[in-house]
Amino acid sequence: MTQRLLLNVNEVASLLGCGRTYVYGMIQRGELPVVKLGRLTRVPMSELEEFVRKNVLLQDEDLHANGVDLALIADGRMDHALRRGDLPGSSPGSTLRAGPR
Repeated sequence: MTQRLLLNVNEVASLLGCGRTYVYGMIQRGELPVVKLGRLTRVPMSELEEFVRKNVLLQDEDLHANGVDLALIADGRMDHALRRGDLPGSSPGSTLRAGPR
């Protein structure tokens, strides 16, 4: 079976684990290129994969730019470094929080 080239917005939302409205916002902001087939909006699988790849790299670059040694994350020493206060912007006993800065 061949891999599909184009995905509809519902499929993209499902793969990313977000809602359709969020995907439409990404499209409107130009973050996710689309193919228009008449009234249909389709996202090329290659563009979705590239979007994910770029955003993972940006996260790593942001951490590195802020002085975080990526090796700490890779081998699980990040929490220990946070508790000791060794990371920029951290204090002893702090925890890593998810979400926007």
